[in-house]
Amino acid sequence: MMAKLADWLLLHRKTGWAVLAILTAASAVGILRLDYDDDLRSSFRSVEDSGSLEISDDAFVCFVRGENLWTGKAIARLIEFDQELRKVPGIERVDSLFGGMAGGRGETSGASTSLPGFLSSLQNPTGDPSTRRISEIEALFVGKSGKSTLFHAESEPGIRLVHDLVPIRREIGKLLSDLTRQTGLEAEVSGVPALRISLVETMRREQLVNSIGTCLLGAVFAIVMFRRPAALAIVFPVPIVAIAWVTGAMGLAGEPVNTLNVMISAIIPIIALTDAIHLTDAIRRHLAEGKPARQAASDGLTEVGFACFMTSLTTAVSFASLVLSSNPVVARFGIFCALGTMASFVAVMLLTPLAASTVPGRLLAPSWKGRQPLSSVFDFLATFISRHSAAIALASGVLILGGAFACLRLGVDFRYSENLDPESTECRVISRIDEEFGGSQPLAVVISWDPDTTVEDSRILDLLEAVHQQVEDPERTGRPFSIWSLWKDASDTKPTVNLEDLDSIFPGTTTRGLLDRKRGVALLRVPLRDLGARKLAPFLTELEGRLADVEQQHPGFGIRYEGMTAASILDSEPMIRELTTSLFTAGLVIFLLVAISVRSWSLGFASIPPNVLPMVMAGTWLYLGGEEVRYASALCFTICLGVAVDDTIHFLFRYRKNRMRGLGREAAIRETIVTVGSALVTTSLILVAGFALLLASAVPTVRLFGAMGILALGVALLADLLVLPALLMRGKPGERSNIRSGKDDSREDADTSQPCGATSSD
Repeated sequence: MMAKLADWLLLHRKTGWAVLAILTAASAVGILRLDYDDDLRSSFRSVEDSGSLEISDDAFVCFVRGENLWTGKAIARLIEFDQELRKVPGIERVDSLFGGMAGGRGETSGASTSLPGFLSSLQNPTGDPSTRRISEIEALFVGKSGKSTLFHAESEPGIRLVHDLVPIRREIGKLLSDLTRQTGLEAEVSGVPALRISLVETMRREQLVNSIGTCLLGAVFAIVMFRRPAALAIVFPVPIVAIAWVTGAMGLAGEPVNTLNVMISAIIPIIALTDAIHLTDAIRRHLAEGKPARQAASDGLTEVGFACFMTSLTTAVSFASLVLSSNPVVARFGIFCALGTMASFVAVMLLTPLAASTVPGRLLAPSWKGRQPLSSVFDFLATFISRHSAAIALASGVLILGGAFACLRLGVDFRYSENLDPESTECRVISRIDEEFGGSQPLAVVISWDPDTTVEDSRILDLLEAVHQQVEDPERTGRPFSIWSLWKDASDTKPTVNLEDLDSIFPGTTTRGLLDRKRGVALLRVPLRDLGARKLAPFLTELEGRLADVEQQHPGFGIRYEGMTAASILDSEPMIRELTTSLFTAGLVIFLLVAISVRSWSLGFASIPPNVLPMVMAGTWLYLGGEEVRYASALCFTICLGVAVDDTIHFLFRYRKNRMRGLGREAAIRETIVTVGSALVTTSLILVAGFALLLASAVPTVRLFGAMGILALGVALLADLLVLPALLMRGKPGERSNIRSGKDDSREDADTSQPCGATSSD
């Protein structure tokens, strides 16, 4: 079939070029539509409707700190800043100490006399601060040191995409710069929207860098391997077309670029490059035999086309296994990687032979005739394997068992800030907020009751007080805040306070987002430290049990978590572990595809250890480095399995062909290593270099992905050149596996001259 395709393509070159042009033009339209976003709300379970309660995790958090924070001049300027913040287009709500206060810049006495009692005490402290009672509002907005305060600015509900948040972030940044210039206070912004903006800006830069970098890698490796400038015209366009096609498909499908699929810009071009190298190397061998360029292109495509198809198919299967994840972002990442892999195969099969059949192909012929360069090196390697095959096979088994033990001891973790540079402003602010306020991630706890039932204030307040007591944890949470907090502050100065009175008592603080009697819900917020899901998930699970006990003690009420904070913490570990299931599924399907494609169960079984070894070695590296399994590292296992098996397939296809020619086992292995060894090394180096580009990323998880990929692919190369031949050497002489009949028959090693597609040896 591949021979017919090759003949047709080379006879209808204009049609082939037209197909390339049409697909590339369509991709250009998609690229222009491409958007960037990192809205994690689509990654986790949806939340319930809580009426008018504002359970929003998308708040810009302005952190202001300074020794002179509570001077009259600074307070007056902070009041003005509060009012300016409320006027920023796109901001719907601002929560701070200074809401509703009067006073202007420089009105020291006026601002001071109009302050609530707790704020006046901060401005003019008396007595021991450690013994002074801290009000609930003060604990919410004033840091433990008394030298910092927060402003929470929530965007309008319809504003979710990053490009809509950027102007808001820009205006807030200007206001904070003015505040710093006029008062000398430190003023920085963080919060989920700011983190998302930072990530998207990083993704835009890195997608461009990755795309350009992989194309340059293709140029360098084409020159180094083929030592002909003509190789540039054949190999260099392939990764460009491949990434254009997959990026355009994302744009046409409305799939935005996020912190996960941004890696496609490095992965897909590299996959395309490896197949292009294999195909170009085959074409070059036929040119060395004196064939004309068009015939060499056709014969090269016939020789390795099916192997390239199988490598693309197995890689696509590995990616497609990610659809088993309940995380829709991960599932879509797998889908587009699988489509991108097959698109890169089409690009290679069309563009490489078409380009090689033109003038560059005629200039690609090597200067050597017969044996290839480095043949003596691979001859030595084959001899070494022949003499030490038992030791190599045993060592690989020991490494796999030891690595599997280390992998089983790996923990799982996730935190949103893991995608940020630890030295970035956003991470620095998160650390400061954790230190000053006990936490930076807003956890929402919703109290609900039957809205058709009249519930007394006292019952609501008693339940909220009990929940307050349960959620407070000095090591994990900050001070909780609810309608009970406002009631408690008010009751200190007024003997009898109804919940309806609180709006008039605290004019700058609305109860609208804390209590909705019509819907029968009340909200309690508590900040969580950025400790990661591994530490916080057990705490939230335990807390959920304690809250269930409180619920039983207060009949007629329900208590539940809501919002992205709880969902991301509780759901991330199961989602990451799901990727393990997808890895095993991909491995099983890939093994079956390899066995079927080479017509041999024994060769299929022999392909397993060389592809398990890189995975367990990468896991061992994580374990020894004290790392946890995160989304990026879990994905890396699946992706590297699909990519690493490519060299195994090329090796087995060549080995099978040599056996079909009548070569004995050892001679077939030696000829295979000498023939494809150079291409395997080159393609592996290309893959390693492609993953090395990710090491320059500003995103820590992307750097981790790159490091794991380099290790796994390096081990995979050694496994394909050492372990796989050693296992083939150790097979029983004359053993055959007929997958159609399931029978084994024994013949002499050299008696294997059957037509392609019949039962093969080993």
